[in-house]
Amino acid sequence: MIAWHSTRQDLTSESTCEAELIGASSAVKRARPLQLLVQELTRKPVNFVLGVDNLPSIRQLQMGVLCPYRTRHLSIRGHRISESLENGDMELYHVGTADIPPDHLTKALSARDVEDAKQKFGMVDL
Repeated sequence: MIAWHSTRQDLTSESTCEAELIGASSAVKRARPLQLLVQELTRKPVNFVLGVDNLPSIRQLQMGVLCPYRTRHLSIRGHRISESLENGDMELYHVGTADIPPDHLTKALSARDVEDAKQKFGMVDL
């Protein structure tokens, strides 16, 4: 099962690391009910996988250290993620920008990258 959600964040971030931590927390919050539903239907333990495209936020999540000066306000949100990692309910991995087709819509692209994005989205010239 794949779940994807896009929305404007309700908090202002001071860094991309903070923005990714906020997004990751929101993803875990949304994935947990789906995980429980699938477990109930299949009667098997199910882990979910969270892909994050910001290495500093992945390091913070894996270390369980979410209290640097600028991210203290994220400690409650981060605790949810760290707890899921510790319990083995979730796997965390890095996803490069090139592997996230919608990310191409948010950045300035070279002509070659535009062509690559068009192929990933299945767009054709008319």
